[in-house]
Amino acid sequence: MNGVAFSDLDIVFIVGSGGLVLKSVDQGLTWNPLIIPGVTYDLNGISMNLVFSFGVITGQTNAIIQTNDRGETWTIIQDGYMSDFFATDVFMEAGGVVIGWNSIFQPLLAFTADGQSWDFCNFYPTWGGVMYEGVARGGKFMTSEF
Repeated sequence: MNGVAFSDLDIVFIVGSGGLVLKSVDQGLTWNPLIIPGVTYDLNGISMNLVFSFGVITGQTNAIIQTNDRGETWTIIQDGYMSDFFATDVFMEAGGVVIGWNSIFQPLLAFTADGQSWDFCNFYPTWGGVMYEGVARGGKFMTSEF
């Protein structure tokens, strides 16, 4: 199991290896598997907005899977690449980011302000004026300003 998120006070999701998605509607007392067709790869993170209905799951193959109805249905936005998204942070009605790496070890960030279109940004972290290859495995954003 790699990630957990509440979509309201009672409903909670867990994501994990091999496309595992578990859903509880009673604050985690009982769990039921949720099948997202076509998802058999590892799922690494999940983030939900408790006020709005938007949520995102990240995973292997640069997977972005989102919901607009508190997790009742999930849609694959993208997958099928050689890299991974490890974490996600949803911070407004239909906005958020996913964080990971591309196949040449550049950190990769994707973001959406409206939940409809995603923009991607590769970057090399710089320390002491030197650029390094690496992987971004997580992050939190304090504002929705892009």
